[in-house]
Amino acid sequence: MCENKVPLVDEYDSIMKDMYMYHAFSPSDLHKRLNAAMRIPDTFSISIKQGNIRARSNFENGSIEGADERIEGQIELLKEFGVSKWIPDCKAVYSVHDTPQSFISFAHKSDLEMHVDDHEYYDTDSEELDTSEKGWSVACAYTSNARKPALRDLNSKPYGKSFVSDVSAQFDLCKHPYNIDLHGVTAGEEPHVSGYVKPIFSLSKTSLHADILAVPVEQWVEDLPVMPWDKRTSNKLLWRGSNTGTYYAKDEPWMKSQRIRAVNLTRPDVEGYVNVLPPAFYAEKKKPLREAVSYQVLGDLNEKMFDVSFAGSPIPMGTHGLPDSVVYSPVVHWSSSPPSCRNGGVTESSRGSTTSPYN
Repeated sequence: MCENKVPLVDEYDSIMKDMYMYHAFSPSDLHKRLNAAMRIPDTFSISIKQGNIRARSNFENGSIEGADERIEGQIELLKEFGVSKWIPDCKAVYSVHDTPQSFISFAHKSDLEMHVDDHEYYDTDSEELDTSEKGWSVACAYTSNARKPALRDLNSKPYGKSFVSDVSAQFDLCKHPYNIDLHGVTAGEEPHVSGYVKPIFSLSKTSLHADILAVPVEQWVEDLPVMPWDKRTSNKLLWRGSNTGTYYAKDEPWMKSQRIRAVNLTRPDVEGYVNVLPPAFYAEKKKPLREAVSYQVLGDLNEKMFDVSFAGSPIPMGTHGLPDSVVYSPVVHWSSSPPSCRNGGVTESSRGSTTSPYN
């Protein structure tokens, strides 16, 4: 980075923004809230005292698959960057799952941030919160699109396509509430606001949640082989993953969720047509871009470009089974090097953690 003068946005800026409102609590109040967070089922806490790290878990139903690796990953990260040198005695609580946990109203968050701006502590005893509010829109500003029912429907999505210049703004669900129904974390849910916010680190969140975003260190893999370009003979994008990411039930819109949608949209037998932009150096570049766009059969295009499928067998994620039309392909192992993978495809761990475009 320094040698090539490449500026990188500090990823910890987002963590500091998540933590900002918690500065409104006095040390004693924050300690009480931390203890309350430690009692939340399926969490683990990491404490640092005099440079020593200790972990404690609170799993509701005994052991959880992958939990030990997740805890160990956070501990190793702390050790790698020198706990005793940079981090004072402290305690942090993490959710062991992939989904966010904390949801508060816009009014409550604004009040906490105002106390921080004014260098005042929030008086928990004297403040009364309306915990009867529910629905994702209550986490948004009163003038936001999410507060306007007509803009919540997918039909209100702007027509046509455009280039995205700011990914965070594009994934802001208060600005673009029609995206709420397109992800398993938010679709079909009408959550009640919490009257007692607890500081908890979560490994994914949306712009509507009050969690502090952490990184699932155990998902980072460095020892995968790199295939030379001259041996990559397939231009297809390969993806394999599990059917996690949503709850499958009759009253849930799981068919709209991100993974089901990705698999269905890239099937070779899908019907319809699609407009395709030409590459940067297309043959008839003198033509306006709109005239150079080609109109292609979607199924044929998918056959040429994608190899996208769920891997292995269905994982029970609710009360409703997947339809027979959903295809499952063999799990991709790097050591076995199937053609698509060997030729430079992209794959995901067969464990399949929740995918969230709203992080």
